[in-house]
Amino acid sequence: MDGLEMTRRLLEARPDLKVLIVSVLEGGPVPRRLLAAGAMGYVSKARRQHGRAAVREVAAGHRAIWTTRWARVLFETTPFDQLSLRQLEVALLMVQGKRNGEIALELDLTESTIRTVQAKVMAVCRPASRWRGWRWTAD
Repeated sequence: MDGLEMTRRLLEARPDLKVLIVSVLEGGPVPRRLLAAGAMGYVSKARRQHGRAAVREVAAGHRAIWTTRWARVLFETTPFDQLSLRQLEVALLMVQGKRNGEIALELDLTESTIRTVQAKVMAVCRPASRWRGWRWTAD
């Protein structure tokens, strides 16, 4: 289970819960989706010195967003925002350098399904090359 699904489940079970995400990702669609799912705050591990302040802000019921790209997290859209959760999962695993077989095992899918999902991601994002597209995801 990833952070997005965990956030959704926690808040479904306990809507009063205040969720603060601490992640290595600083930009792209994942932080925005976590905030849209109900997380009150988001701190990049690169900004961990702001962790205590973020905890205080979220505990007080305020939004806390500390990432080097906070404005992009909130306002800039990318083609990746159009991806389904499954498509985004596959794209992020590819960015990590995982091969189709590894992705299939991790997500409990067939390699054929992974190739189909990759094709849909490529159609939506239209990178000049497969690897440039995945590099773009990581940025």
